[in-house]
Amino acid sequence: SSDSGWRLALCVHRLDEDAATAQEDDLEIEAPRIRSVGELRKIIHDALTRQYGDVAVRRGLKMLYETGNELATLSAKVPLEAALARQPLHVLFLDRRPGRMQQLLSA
Repeated sequence: SSDSGWRLALCVHRLDEDAATAQEDDLEIEAPRIRSVGELRKIIHDALTRQYGDVAVRRGLKMLYETGNELATLSAKVPLEAALARQPLHVLFLDRRPGRMQQLLSA
C-alpha cells in the first residue's frame, strides 16, 4: 500500500573496475517513510552499500538532486520535498584517483 513507504529512483554513476568506461545503473529502492534529508541520505548510502559493497561506498558518495534544470548537491539543508520532487536522484561514486571524477561527469 502506498502509505507503508516510498519508492526511490536512483541513477548511479560509477566507473567500472578498469575505469575505462562510466556506467549508469538505475536502481529502485523501497524506503520507509522518510522524514528528513539526513534520513534520505542514509537510506541511499545503505542501499548502495548493499548493492556495491562497503569498499566502493567508503571512498565516498556524492548525492545530487534535480532542481530547475541542473543538479545540485543533496545536503542536509535541502528541503525534503525539493529533494524528492524530481526523481531519479543521482549518485556519483567519488574516486579520488586523478582524473576519475572528470571522466565520470563527462561520460
